[in-house]
Amino acid sequence: MRLPASISELPQLIKQADNAVVAPDLAADGSSSFYTIDISKWAEFNVSKKHLTLCLVTLHRVVRKYGDVAHNQALYHYHQACAAEILSRKIQTSVQMEPNLELFEDVSLFFFSQIQASAYGAWKAHLSAAKTLFNLWGVEVLMGNVDYEFFLCHLVLADVFGTSMATTTHISAADVSQHKTYLELLGRFSVDVCSTMVPIPEAIVRATAAMNITRAAGSVSSLQTVTTEQHPPLSISSIFESLQSFDPAEWATHRPRHTYSQAPSWTLLATCFQSATILYFIHCSEMDISGVDEDLVLYHHTQLKNAVCDLYDLKKHGGVLYKYILWPMVVNGVEAVMLNDEEHLRFLCELLEQTTIDLGTLSMREASIFLEELWVNNKRRTAERSNELPLDWDTIFVRAPLFLM
Repeated sequence: MRLPASISELPQLIKQADNAVVAPDLAADGSSSFYTIDISKWAEFNVSKKHLTLCLVTLHRVVRKYGDVAHNQALYHYHQACAAEILSRKIQTSVQMEPNLELFEDVSLFFFSQIQASAYGAWKAHLSAAKTLFNLWGVEVLMGNVDYEFFLCHLVLADVFGTSMATTTHISAADVSQHKTYLELLGRFSVDVCSTMVPIPEAIVRATAAMNITRAAGSVSSLQTVTTEQHPPLSISSIFESLQSFDPAEWATHRPRHTYSQAPSWTLLATCFQSATILYFIHCSEMDISGVDEDLVLYHHTQLKNAVCDLYDLKKHGGVLYKYILWPMVVNGVEAVMLNDEEHLRFLCELLEQTTIDLGTLSMREASIFLEELWVNNKRRTAERSNELPLDWDTIFVRAPLFLM
């Protein structure tokens, strides 16, 4: 099988990849041109960015079965290897580097490529590299620069929601410190959340980060250290109350003008993340939260279920926000397993399989497999040990996936 001798052949592959399909997948409101690649833009890319872009394109073609799948798969591995070699050289020659947007972008693109390929494993090294650069250069140097902020925003989202599906024992002191930094950053980004690949309300991100810290510490007292002049100390109950009082419809009406006509869709997206985060709180908090009972769990499971279904219904009328709710869908599936809601679980798995093809990303399919296996294992577990306690979050997510992008 012949592989391209140089990247000079790759613009043609970009054309063949059907950008009309690729580009909208990564811009929730259709306004971002970050992944809309034409030949003039291609010419401006550095060599490693060209290789990494082709990783995204060729894997997209593999998943969607465009052209020769085996050839595209070989191209994917070829360009990944080329990019890894270039990136390694850059890092080795820039130990005491000044902030370098090209390097930060390359590391971030490698991370995106790995997430496209799998929700497990390899992406962690690239997320760690991005965090190392962030900590090396410092917050103040990066904030205020839109180009840096675009990638930094994704770093924060990936780390916060990735940590939410890690086991408690794997949340280190360094992770807690990093999350405290994120809490200081939230609210300072000039990048519009609607232009990111995971448009999540700030209040939801903040609550999830705080819950991650609480899980690591094992007691509410640890949250007293999460404080800055802008953000007073928070208790688990106050975070929970803020989540419950969050108004998805109000948030949606304050989106930028170009998204205002899509307010109902944004309301549904925010509802998905709100209810999923509340369920995360309920299952992971060891504290007694007033008002938490089976009815509340069922209420938010139903809210989440309905919002997911409604977003997919809007797909028939050109809606695109169904593409950005992987994390809530997985939480909804976990809840369906716990509530023995097999019909909805099967429906979620079907949607995830469909979206795998829509997006050309394998993490959606892995989410479907993950939920199916959880259902089977839970059935076996309860049949063998009828008196055993319900599944706990750490047991469910022992492999620490990132079901986000």
